[in-house]
Amino acid sequence: MDENLMLVWEKCLQFMRDNLNAAEDNTDLKKLENSFDLLFDNVQPISLVSNNLTLLVPSDFYKEYIEDNYLS
Repeated sequence: MDENLMLVWEKCLQFMRDNLNAAEDNTDLKKLENSFDLLFDNVQPISLVSNNLTLLVPSDFYKEYIEDNYLS
C-alpha cells in the first residue's frame, strides 16, 4: 500500500479520535475508544486523489454509519 496514503489515513484516524475525545467529556473514554477501534479496524484506505480519501468498508452499515457520524 502507498506510504503516503497510509500516512494520510493515520492522520485522519488521529484527528477523528482527538475530536471524539474532546466532544464526549462526560462519557467513559475507554468505551469510546473501543467502539472507535472496533469500527475503524475494518476500514481500509484505498486511494487518495485530489485530497479525496476513498475508503473500503465491509458493508453498507459501515458506509452509512461513517457518513452519518464522521463526515461533514
